[in-house]
Amino acid sequence: MLHYAQEIFEGLKAYRHADGSVWLFRPEENARRFIRSAKRIALPELPEEDFLAGVEGLIRADEQWVPASDGEESLYVRPFMFATEAFIGVRPAEQVMYSVIASPAGSYFPSGVSGVSLWVSSQYTRAAKGGTGTAKCGGNYAASLAAQIEAREHGCDQVMYLDETGGEGNLEESGTMNLCLVTSSGELVTPPLGTILEGVTGHHPRPRRRLRPDPGGALRLARRTAGRRRGRFDHRGVRRRNGGRGHADRGLQG
Repeated sequence: MLHYAQEIFEGLKAYRHADGSVWLFRPEENARRFIRSAKRIALPELPEEDFLAGVEGLIRADEQWVPASDGEESLYVRPFMFATEAFIGVRPAEQVMYSVIASPAGSYFPSGVSGVSLWVSSQYTRAAKGGTGTAKCGGNYAASLAAQIEAREHGCDQVMYLDETGGEGNLEESGTMNLCLVTSSGELVTPPLGTILEGVTGHHPRPRRRLRPDPGGALRLARRTAGRRRGRFDHRGVRRRNGGRGHADRGLQG
C-alpha cells in the first residue's frame, strides 16, 4: 500500500523551562488535526486521548533528551500513521501502523529567528479546493520539494505559494509556515482556511500551556491578501510587517 501514499503525521515540540519543567503547546490541537488528516486520507481516526497518551509517554521516557532552556532548542516529536497492508489495489488499507518518534532539534532555519527570505512562486501551487491541502500528509510535502528548489535557485530560504489562480493570485502560505500580515493600520490579516493546512501555533498567538485542554477561540480574518510580486517577498507599503507561524519552525511563537 506504499504506492498509494496513505500516510499522515504531526509535528510538535517539547520545551524545557527555566525551572526544569517540560511543556508542550496545546498538543490537543495536534491530536484534532491528526484526526482531520486521517479522515481525508481514509485512515483510522485515532482518539484524541490515545494521541496525547502516546506523546506524553514518549516525552516522559525521553525527558533527558529535552534540551536546556537557554536557546531555540527543543525536543521535536513526530507522531505518524501509514498503511502497512501487503496488498495491491486502490482501496483504503485494512492494516496500518501508528508510531511516535522524537529527536532533539535546533532552529529550523540556519539564520535562527532573524527572518527568512521568501520566493513567491507563480509556477507551483500548494493546494486547491477539494484537494489534500488541509491534511498533514506526506504527499503534500513531496509535491513541495520542486518549489523549494526553485526558491533556493533564486537565493531565497523558502517558497511562498499563491492560490490556485496563480500569476497575480492571492498569497496562501509558505512551505514551512502559515502566513500573517500586519498592515500599516495595525490590522492582522491571514489567508482564509479551507485549502491550506490549519496551523496549531498560527491561530493561537498565546503563551504555551502545559499538557492539558485549554479551549480558546481561533484568531483569523477571512480576508485574502494580494500577492503582486515575484522574487523576494517585499512587505513595504501597506504591509508594515509580515511573519509566519507554526509548521516546522517556531515562527512568531519565539
